[in-house]
Amino acid sequence: MDIQDALEKWLYANVGAAALVSEHMKKTVDTLVAKGQDTVKNNQDTFDSIRLTVDGTVEDVKEQADKVRNSELVKELTKLTQEQRDSLRSMIDEADLTAKSKDFADKVGQGIRDMADLAQERARRKSDGFPGEDPEGAPSHGAEHEPGKETDDKAEADDKNRQA
Repeated sequence: MDIQDALEKWLYANVGAAALVSEHMKKTVDTLVAKGQDTVKNNQDTFDSIRLTVDGTVEDVKEQADKVRNSELVKELTKLTQEQRDSLRSMIDEADLTAKSKDFADKVGQGIRDMADLAQERARRKSDGFPGEDPEGAPSHGAEHEPGKETDDKAEADDKNRQA
């Protein structure tokens, strides 16, 4: 009978395990369903909030557009003849070109000022006793230079390295 008792315990244990798993699964599923419902509700609230903000912004833009459409300037522009509108476009294009030309002139002027500053710096460095250097430290054309000197120095350094 020991075998029969062992089989009976085993059977009850499996039924108990199935019941326990079933209970935990039900709790887990209920928790997941609740979490899913909360997420949908929260996201819906967020979506509704965004939609209301966008709707308000769209309404504001429409109001501003209506104000522009109904402005005195627009009313006057609609009274212009084709020739007058073409003339106005030409004046606007000319104003744009003038603004671009001014920007270009400003850039050229800044370049000239930069070159003058560089020339002053070179003159200052020369008067301070650096006749063979420009402000960046590179030798100028007036600096004394021995042709082949750099290669001789390099060859000597290579020879010393080989001997070491």
